[in-house]
Amino acid sequence: MQKFFNCLAIAIYLWMPSALAATPHPFISESQEAGKKYEAFVKSSEAMQLLKDGKRSEVNDRLKNLVPDKDKTALDYFIVANMLYRADISVSDAYIKKADELSPNNPFILFERAMHEHRAGNYQAALRLYETSSALFKDTQVPTILWVYITHCRLVLGDYPGAADAWRKVDFKRSHTSIEKSMYEIFSKKDPESEREQLINSLSSGSINGACELTKLDKGWEIDWWNSKANEEYLAHDIELLQHLAKNNVKINSALGLCVDAASMNDGEFRKYITAAGYWSDTYHLPDDSAAT
Repeated sequence: MQKFFNCLAIAIYLWMPSALAATPHPFISESQEAGKKYEAFVKSSEAMQLLKDGKRSEVNDRLKNLVPDKDKTALDYFIVANMLYRADISVSDAYIKKADELSPNNPFILFERAMHEHRAGNYQAALRLYETSSALFKDTQVPTILWVYITHCRLVLGDYPGAADAWRKVDFKRSHTSIEKSMYEIFSKKDPESEREQLINSLSSGSINGACELTKLDKGWEIDWWNSKANEEYLAHDIELLQHLAKNNVKINSALGLCVDAASMNDGEFRKYITAAGYWSDTYHLPDDSAAT
């Protein structure tokens, strides 16, 4: 279940030099300890069922209320901000700012505040926070990705010598994969879980729009810019849901066949299916890939 939530505290730890792997920064150790209650909830059968049923927002609300606001510490705000980084951007932004209020001059918290500004396109504010964060880390503890983000902000702001200076601190040869994935966190706001919830709610309210979009989303579940795969559990659930809705809605039933049938087929089976249905011939070709079609 952890894969459904961003946990940037763990990501930051992984970005650090391997020499520190045996002795993580105290704040990371504290975050991991404080995060156990949140992790226990998202791995619980209750949370798993809510997500399966397309109730991501209910899981988000439970996370926000797992610890009452009056009892939340900087660690609580930091952890929940991480977990909602993509799922609820406005709340995540408010929580990381609250964490900063409660634990000022914390380089990890400032780093994530900078990521929020960076993602919003506020490059000057992001750069200021990144540089403050880097100054608070000991030299051997500065996450490699921080220099990557600084490089990008300086490039956008036209400080080319400064960008080159920051880039020299990046070991691109060893870190290029993590660098590419980390840029996805800045430039992509896609959240398949939230998108799926919206589609399910729309269909459940009687709309016929979204049946094909739902099965397509499940078949091509986005992991990052370069990777997607079928979410088989969600796909099976959603096909069953659509079939149930079709029994009581003639419009959904009439729009359902191709979307549901195609979702369970590989590309070869799909081509045979639409050939038999009259959509495929020597004179009229659809794309070979079922998702594209």
